[in-house]
Amino acid sequence: MKIYVVTKGCYSDYHIITATTDEKLAYEIRDKFNGGSYDETNVEMFEDAEVLMKPCYFLRFDKSGNVIESHEESKNEYGYEQSQGKDVCGNFYIHIPTDSMESAIKIGAEKRAMFLAQKEGI
Repeated sequence: MKIYVVTKGCYSDYHIITATTDEKLAYEIRDKFNGGSYDETNVEMFEDAEVLMKPCYFLRFDKSGNVIESHEESKNEYGYEQSQGKDVCGNFYIHIPTDSMESAIKIGAEKRAMFLAQKEGI
């Protein structure tokens, strides 16, 4: 059985709108969500029981926003959940499941900026 997943966004804004086994319905939903945004809505198709295991990357940023530590975590150590926070030295850290270290750094930098802005009440 095929599963059609309607998605929108990229990097930290990437999200699933819905999933269905009805291909025609998936494309109708995609068309309803397209327009009015720079991110195009897409339909991704998966075979039944297909599991995509993205690697999880750990990043630590110093107070200036420079990456001071980065490595790939063992598969599914943190699942698909992103965890983030500050360490005892005030450095921002984050675990990010994504396709590449380059992508993880881009997402991490965006998440760090959002985290700091939220702390400042912006």
